[in-house]
Amino acid sequence: MLVSSSSNTQRGASAEHSTLFDFFFQRTSYRWGTYSIAALVIFIYGAFNEIALGRAGTEVTQEALTLGAVVLVVGLISHAVVSHPKASSIPRSYGISLGFASCVVVVALLIANTHDFSLTAKDVAAQDDLMRAVYDVEHGKVQAATKATRKAETLIAAAAQSDMAVDPAFFVDATKSIAKLHNKGGDLRIEAFNLQQQLAAYRSTLGQVDVGSLSNYMHLVCSSDKQEWFPPTKSFIVTGAIVEGCKQHIDELQWHDVIFVNSRIIYRGGPLRFDNVTFVNCTFSVERNDDGFKLLQYATTPDGLLEIVSKTSG
Repeated sequence: MLVSSSSNTQRGASAEHSTLFDFFFQRTSYRWGTYSIAALVIFIYGAFNEIALGRAGTEVTQEALTLGAVVLVVGLISHAVVSHPKASSIPRSYGISLGFASCVVVVALLIANTHDFSLTAKDVAAQDDLMRAVYDVEHGKVQAATKATRKAETLIAAAAQSDMAVDPAFFVDATKSIAKLHNKGGDLRIEAFNLQQQLAAYRSTLGQVDVGSLSNYMHLVCSSDKQEWFPPTKSFIVTGAIVEGCKQHIDELQWHDVIFVNSRIIYRGGPLRFDNVTFVNCTFSVERNDDGFKLLQYATTPDGLLEIVSKTSG
């Protein structure tokens, strides 16, 4: 009787132990079915992110592989539950709940990504077009590069209609790519200038300022969008000011710790100095020369100091 009991115990232990290995070595159809489902989940998730959300790259790959791993774990747990000697005593609702929970996780991730990235999908696409344009330039395909640049400009203009936050690295990378296109000259130089101007305005729409927290700043508000506070007077220094709602000519002046808000920035190609100047919801009308391009670069990726000492031509 004791032998029989011991034998039953060993068989039970063996059965429990085998559930951990049967999935990989014996249940071929079940195993490959689980693999197929995991592969399908990875494919659908990756395709949805790339086509619908405009996301691609290492981050999406990692997320997709994580989901695939979740599916495999769920499959293994389900197999262990079904193969358990006491499986008949386990409520069927347990398996249903487990499957439902897995679906909820997948759907939640998709919804989260839609919320976080749907409005910035155009940014991703624009960056891809810029990289393609740079590649085409480096390989002598100027016409193709011009086409890609124009497409990127359209995408950035559309993305600027939203006010959702964007990774600052996007503006840094895009500005570097545009500089390479601008240096090429010809028609591509014109397109690159237009694109940088569009990008500067886009970056400006994402800026924010808390006037109440800047009590040490002068808050200068124009009565109309045709007024400007500071006439172009050579070597005049404006410091510690918030300039709001103005049409402001900025050359022939020096600006230090200044924030332009809801203003039209006009640059005619003269000398100027920017030190810690930011733009919030501004538009730019600038001379189409190298100095004007530098100004647009500064407005897009402010690095603290910009100094233009002499007027340049085209």
